[in-house]
Amino acid sequence: DDAGNKYWQIPQRGEEAARREIEYPTTQLEDIDFESIPSEWRLWVRGYRDDTPTEEEIFMSRARATETLRKAKEIEAKDAVERSKQLASGELRKVDSHTVGVGGGGGGGDSGTAARPPE
Repeated sequence: DDAGNKYWQIPQRGEEAARREIEYPTTQLEDIDFESIPSEWRLWVRGYRDDTPTEEEIFMSRARATETLRKAKEIEAKDAVERSKQLASGELRKVDSHTVGVGGGGGGGDSGTAARPPE
């Protein structure tokens, strides 16, 4: 793969099942970037898929992941703007690093009241 990993399938011998392994480009454990192993190869090594992944399949998967992250950042940015507007208008208030709804109920947030222990 792009990171220099090699993937092997060791044939079945007798009663022993075939094994699949990854040969990393380095033997230093701290230098291995396990997150860089494409999920398609991880699935193959673990036996969740029979066929080895193609370069096109890995490319398309990475493209989908990149697009998903882009959309998530876009949504986070819109939410941050909306949250700022709500804080400025008093619709939301900040309490110990959490943002909660104020009054009115029904918004799915905290109505501003909390359960109290029995007196």
